[in-house]
Formats: sequence, structure tokens, C-alpha cells
Amino acid sequence: MIVLDNVGVKFKKREILSELDLEISENEVVGLIAPNGMGKTTIFNLIMNNLKPSTGTVTVDGLDYNHKKNRKQIFQKLSILPNQNDLIADYTGREHLKMYAAFWNREPDDIQRVIARLSLDKFIDQKVSRYSLGMRQRLCFGMQLLLNTDYLLMDEVTNGLDIDNIELVEEIVTDLKHEGKGIVIISHLLTSLDKICDRVLFLLDGQIHLQHVPNDSENERFLILKREDYVGRYTAIDFQLEDKVYLTEEKFYREEFELMNPEASFELRELTCMELYKRIYG
Repeated sequence: MIVLDNVGVKFKKREILSELDLEISENEVVGLIAPNGMGKTTIFNLIMNNLKPSTGTVTVDGLDYNHKKNRKQIFQKLSILPNQNDLIADYTGREHLKMYAAFWNREPDDIQRVIARLSLDKFIDQKVSRYSLGMRQRLCFGMQLLLNTDYLLMDEVTNGLDIDNIELVEEIVTDLKHEGKGIVIISHLLTSLDKICDRVLFLLDGQIHLQHVPNDSENERFLILKREDYVGRYTAIDFQLEDKVYLTEEKFYREEFELMNPEASFELRELTCMELYKRIYG
């Protein structure tokens, strides 16, 4: 388990994280959501020991970075999605995988499995300088898969991918969870997080503002209808998004008599990650 216990981070006088508590277990996919600059990447940097917390502790399976003897063992458990800027233009995709395999003592068969799993064979022997954005991203994802670590941190893993490859990534992430991996994903593709995450954490003011469990029967439900069909007191609306209004289920039953249009169509359901984002951050 990855544990951030009462973690705080300050840059000069700006507080990025404040008394943050977070646990990431194996066998789960956790999404991190917030506008830019609110601490998502900072959390990854803390977990990877690229940044020291101002307060609190970070441990991985009970090991902390304060003891040097622990660090090699921790790094064998963790991987982070490579950044496309770190790719070497004159190297082929296969050479990148071989380089990673050498660093992490992986076998040639492991390379072939990654190539097959991501269908990289059509361009794996071309130089990266000839790759499109999506091809580079698939290579970066393949490099991380090759490491086969217990915990995987992924920042915008679907960046630049077409629909088919987004679905492939979602399928692989789900498979990794079932293999016992713990995965943390930062993504602005919120519809993807709805599909694959066991928990989605919304950050605000340096803390976890909301933990959302998609498709949980305990989630609050909202009445959602077109603004033109709602003729009740607008003070009863929880929030509005585009041409729709959202009322909590409780408010709906209290004020259903104010829905004067019997032809009005509506939904009664939990909010998606995108709707929660708009509700929290405006």
C-alpha cells in the first residue's frame, strides 16, 4: 500500500498540499482530478521521491525513503509513465524497450509481449523522430508496462490517442488491476475515469475534497432536466450546466409539484466525473 500521511507541501509561501491523507492499495484504480496547479503532479513527485514533503510521511508497503537501504526496494515496486520529452529521437521504439529492459533486468520475451499487447509491431523499428503523438504515447505506455511494477502512476496516459487506443488502454488498465496492481491515473479525459476507476479523488485547497466511487448505490442521485422545463424556484437548483439544471433527489421530491410541465423529460441518476468537476470547480 502507498500511504501519504498528513502530508503538506509548500513552495515559498504557497501551500500546495495541506494535511493530506491518501492510501493506494493493490487491486484498484484511483483517479486524481483537479484543475492544473492544484497538486496532482505534486502527489506523484512525492510518491516517486522527486520531492520531499514539508510535513508528514510517504511510505510504500511500509517502507519510507528516509532510510537509504529502503530506496532500491521501493523503486522496484513503483513506475511512472515516461514523458514523451524523454524519448530519444534517433532511437527506435524497440531500442527504447531494450534500454528499459536492461535497466530493470527484464527478458526479451517481455519486450515481445508488450509489443504484441499494444500492437506496436507496425512502427516499433522506426526511429522515434518519425512517430506521431499517438505512437509516442503508446511507446511510453509500453515502456511502463515492461517494468511490471506493483504500483503504476500514469499522468495523461491517453494523451494523443484515438478512440480505439483509448479503449485499449482502458482494457489493459483494468487487466492490470485484476493482476493485483495498484494504479493511479491523472487525466482530463473524465469519461475514461468513469469507466475504469474504483475511486476518483477531487483535490481542492490542498486536500481531498471529495472521494467519488462510480456506480455506487450509495451515491447521491440528482434530478437532471432541461432548464426550459423547470419552472420552480431557481434557488432550489443545486447547480446548472449548459442547458440543464440539477436538483438533488431530496429537493426534487420536496418540490416536485413545481414541475408544471407534464411533458418534461428528466433523468434521475448519480453525477458523472465531468458533472462533479463542474459542480466543484465551476
